[in-house]
Amino acid sequence: MKKALACFLALAAALCMFGCGVERSNEETNNITEEMQMPVETEFPVDKYDLDAYMIPYWQGDTVYQESVMALENADGTISDIALMYKAKQIVCVRTSDLTTQFKEGKDYVLADGKLRILPDSAIPTVAYSDYYPAEDTGKTMVRNESYGGGYIFYAEGAAMHKLQIAVTYLHEDAFAGGIPTCKAEKLPGTKAKLENGEALKITVFGDSISTGLNSSSHVGAAPMADRWFDMFTKKLQQKYPAAQISLYNPSVSGKTSQWGAQEATALLEETDLCIIGFGANDGVGRNPPPIFKYNIQAIMDAARAKNPDCEFVLISTMVPNKEAGNYYGIQKDYLPELLSLETTGVAVADVTTFHENLLQVKRYCDISGNNVNHPNDFLARAYAQILWQTVVGY
Repeated sequence: MKKALACFLALAAALCMFGCGVERSNEETNNITEEMQMPVETEFPVDKYDLDAYMIPYWQGDTVYQESVMALENADGTISDIALMYKAKQIVCVRTSDLTTQFKEGKDYVLADGKLRILPDSAIPTVAYSDYYPAEDTGKTMVRNESYGGGYIFYAEGAAMHKLQIAVTYLHEDAFAGGIPTCKAEKLPGTKAKLENGEALKITVFGDSISTGLNSSSHVGAAPMADRWFDMFTKKLQQKYPAAQISLYNPSVSGKTSQWGAQEATALLEETDLCIIGFGANDGVGRNPPPIFKYNIQAIMDAARAKNPDCEFVLISTMVPNKEAGNYYGIQKDYLPELLSLETTGVAVADVTTFHENLLQVKRYCDISGNNVNHPNDFLARAYAQILWQTVVGY
């Protein structure tokens, strides 16, 4: 990429590595007030992964920790001001995605009308337009959808996307506009009783690559080693209910569809108390008819109930793929009504689909994806964990 990671880490040696103080600028301080430039003390650390900070729901509070963005250049080499999930009132700090290096306000960036503005000669790593939309297949590309002009678009697994993104912690005053996920704890009375009574609760996650944890930083072995979404959820659950004996089992397999899940559920599922089912991303690519998708999910639930008649379920509706990346974006969102039709006592739907589509109204796909096609990065994985928590327990 244009400013290779090794280069900007070398430059970063001179940057402040501790705290979140900011440096005043001169002409570059567009839309920054004296109050905004004062250092801010935050409740949680900004230089490392912190479970409590990551589980603060995006729809509450006035502080967003480590929101991911990509400094992507336009075709002419300029960089447009980058929109955040909220209109920022004050930027607390901007760091590399591994959270080890902090950039300087006034030198590397400024706050401009609630958005992040990258300054000329900034140490912040930028991504050239020609690297993100290469003219030829580089080995880290996906065919770009013809609706967006064809050619190629950047795609890579592992930690590649993490290294191209940065993390912004900021304060805001505006309210969440995306629709707050619904608490459905009353639909899961067995789970609630086991947690509150300090009993054993075995949780199973069964799904596709998103359900394996791709591309969370801990899964790919990259700093800041943020937990996968289901690990965040389980650890927070244990924290809230210390007397409960919570265990986690995950037989998910990357690349699979609900049809595979229905076929393999009897063999792969163990006796479990709460089964979290997460398919749909791959079903939608092949445009598996929604009624068939529903049939497969029901078959998975039947297999789990055969081993434990009291098993309860959370059905997670999938995030949507990148519309620019090949033909991955299909009918994924059409599965949400089918999942909702299965809701009853013992079955609750965690609606990630609606949240993700609303988030994409203000943020770009490259800002929140782990592979630029169909996997969440740490920031979006947190949304999975938060929505799951809201569904099962409630904030």
